[in-house]
Amino acid sequence: MEITIVKTTYEELDHILQYVLELQKKPFFFVRSKGVLYMNKNMGGIDKLTAAVETMWKHDFADSQEILDALDAAHDTVSQLAGEEAAAQLNREWHEAASESRKAKAKAKAIEWMAAVFNEMGDEEWNEICDAGYDAYFVQDGLPKVTGYGRQLAEAAFVYGFQLGKQTVKT
Repeated sequence: MEITIVKTTYEELDHILQYVLELQKKPFFFVRSKGVLYMNKNMGGIDKLTAAVETMWKHDFADSQEILDALDAAHDTVSQLAGEEAAAQLNREWHEAASESRKAKAKAKAIEWMAAVFNEMGDEEWNEICDAGYDAYFVQDGLPKVTGYGRQLAEAAFVYGFQLGKQTVKT
């Protein structure tokens, strides 16, 4: 995961981020927005805290004991230097960022896979999709977009299911 770390004070934060902290009724230790983690520069041991954040942001999933140990050590460092509430705040920000990262990676893999399926489809399949009431056309990166009946969320599932159905009938 990538993160930009900005050391700042509460007063220097954007008003929207200040408002978010006020809504949460939490003191400012860490807050994240659009790939930037804002750290309160008034915390003691700021260089060690920065190193702990960088260690955490190297991983988006604790899938080995080594990574789990590194995340625990980073948490312990933050807890010792800034307190448990700061460690919990950072942990929450990391979990949200890690979840977003995993979702983005999964989406990229799905798009890559769907592109492979779409690229294997011939004119006959595209004509059959259009005959079924869907409009098929190509958009950026050569990926087709299928529309019709206002079901944008189901478009990829429809095309994939249609393709699988055709393959099943042929075999």
